[in-house]
Amino acid sequence: YAMLVIRNDSILYEFYNYKIADTTLLPSFSVAKSYVSTMIAMALEEGKIKSLNDPISNYLPELLKRDSRFSNITIQHVLDMRSGIKSSENYFNPMSDVLRLGFGKNVNGKSLRISIEKEPNQFFEYKSINTQLLGMIVERSTGMKLQDYFVEKIQKPLQFEHPSTWIYDDAKHKTLRAFCCMNLTARDYAKFGRLILNKGNWQGKQLVNEKWVETILSLENRKATDG
Repeated sequence: YAMLVIRNDSILYEFYNYKIADTTLLPSFSVAKSYVSTMIAMALEEGKIKSLNDPISNYLPELLKRDSRFSNITIQHVLDMRSGIKSSENYFNPMSDVLRLGFGKNVNGKSLRISIEKEPNQFFEYKSINTQLLGMIVERSTGMKLQDYFVEKIQKPLQFEHPSTWIYDDAKHKTLRAFCCMNLTARDYAKFGRLILNKGNWQGKQLVNEKWVETILSLENRKATDG
């Protein structure tokens, strides 16, 4: 629907299809995962999160009531999608866990009813539930709604041209589907790309720790194998 070619911070080519324009909010689906993980990095830099080696149960103590083994799963495990949490990531089965999260109500309530399938850090398994948990950890650690923290730490500093939207679960809970469903204009998506390209620096201000950006872009981190 939209395409930008940017070089040296200048737009060389900009294309929009049919009724799409530079003001149109475009859905990103799982691109939102990159924003949520970046907010984890920001909360860590602020000292809101003490360490990525913290058990997720430090921030989501409800999980311990289900299984004491949640104390063995760290934030880093969840970031790496090596948590061992049981959740089906099947986009063709309407009864799969990921589609229940994507279309059901009370998404955080569902997320707190998860179970453990295997010990953490054994295998990489792409599961959206991990990012939903990260969104909850951002909220618990900062004391802010995920959408408000996003606006404060990313949208305002990057000077988005248009306000973003983010789809929530239902009118009662108004909880963001953190693993997907963010809507920005093409130019504002590009601003986040520029932030990462410049190693977390935006117009002279370091918004994201440079080492964090180097880590997520490192080829060495992509060499992790499934055992």
